[in-house]
Amino acid sequence: MTEDVDPPTSPLLETDLRAVLIRLGQWRDWPNADMGRMGHGYRRDMSDEELYQSVRGIWRMSAVRAERYPYAVAVHAGITRGVWEIDHGTWRRHRDHRGELRWAFEGTALTYGPAFDAFVGPAGRTIPEFRASGRHTFGNQAVIAYWPA
Repeated sequence: MTEDVDPPTSPLLETDLRAVLIRLGQWRDWPNADMGRMGHGYRRDMSDEELYQSVRGIWRMSAVRAERYPYAVAVHAGITRGVWEIDHGTWRRHRDHRGELRWAFEGTALTYGPAFDAFVGPAGRTIPEFRASGRHTFGNQAVIAYWPA
């Protein structure tokens, strides 16, 4: 997990490694016993475990598409905050409070190595507004983006 940093001090995300980018909003106390967490989102003083519990689910997304991406990356305020290697055998379906189908995964935190360096490094990475293709990285109000495609 990285500390809050100003975007100019965080280098741009430029890797060709594939990952599901998950944009977290501000922390909300909203316990979910099924997920084993006390809330979701991002706050400056959260533990590594709280960040993991927040990023691993539950998301409205294509689990089939996500299976092609080995990593999940937490993003808050345009900066990457952590990266996990997804265990694709753990995808679980959940129903949210409105009954909509959502997905959660389990993964292993990466704190060093090539994927950590590419996605987080010592100060996080700034998510570019646009991809090399010219498309927005995150769609309008989307919380999930598939990187780099």
